[in-house]
Amino acid sequence: EAMEAAKDGDRILLLRGIHNGSGRTVNVNKRVLIRGEGTMSDTTYDQRANTPTLRITCTALVQNVDFDMSGFRECILVDGDQSVRPIIEHCSIKCSGDNGIYTCGNSHAVFRHCRISGRKSGCCAIESSCPALYNCTMSSNGFQALLCMDEAHPTLNRCSLSENEEEGVVVMDEAQASIFSSEIRDNKGPGIDVSQAGRALLENCTVKNNIGGVWIWDAGFVNVQNTTINGGKSHAVLVDGSALLHTQHTTIDGVVHASEPTWRSLTKGSNVVLEPEHPTELPLEEGCFKFEPDRFTRKQ
Repeated sequence: EAMEAAKDGDRILLLRGIHNGSGRTVNVNKRVLIRGEGTMSDTTYDQRANTPTLRITCTALVQNVDFDMSGFRECILVDGDQSVRPIIEHCSIKCSGDNGIYTCGNSHAVFRHCRISGRKSGCCAIESSCPALYNCTMSSNGFQALLCMDEAHPTLNRCSLSENEEEGVVVMDEAQASIFSSEIRDNKGPGIDVSQAGRALLENCTVKNNIGGVWIWDAGFVNVQNTTINGGKSHAVLVDGSALLHTQHTTIDGVVHASEPTWRSLTKGSNVVLEPEHPTELPLEEGCFKFEPDRFTRKQ
């Protein structure tokens, strides 16, 4: 009701306590400020529905709200052209049945100092959307922390992606992911998985204690600068087929599975390749590595 009555430039203040979403999506289609009173944990928006909690189609600002979504849709949906540039900061975003965040169209959403978790991915970016996440934590997701498809181009800066049930980051189709000064650790799949014509840039990052470090398939390409890669229980680097890997000033701790030209490029110049203490193998077909055909998902 407050959103429907608001005009561009208005402020909507949610008082401390728990607010019931009543199963309705809040359509944020005006330039407003939505702010929870106090700090992030003081104001909770409890939504139980099969529609998004927020559908943002306009440049707006959302601050200091704990979003707790129970249902089979994403918690926050951002859609629109490149003029749609909302900022969501100091928020907790949880979804028990779907993705925490879903960005589409050509939107350019910004998330700052947020905690994000979902039953599926923490953040799913599709079409030509370009979400930017700064100082965010994405952990305990049922799938990967970040999923990039189509021609999406998300950017992560000073983020932590940890303890997810599958990969840290998945890039596929013709999507691109740019990751700076971030930590990707303790995930139950590879830290970075790039396939098809996907692209990824890692700069000043740490990839460690995942089941696999940086894995590249098909025609994928990954550019790694000033980064430390540890493969955990599986290969630190896997470069398959016609995939490409470029590294500079990077330390690789673990087994490298790649073609001879790729191996030679890794051992030249400014890179350091450490001998693994123990040999590693490809993981067994269990957990997130078990192939289970599902016609409702594109990640096969």
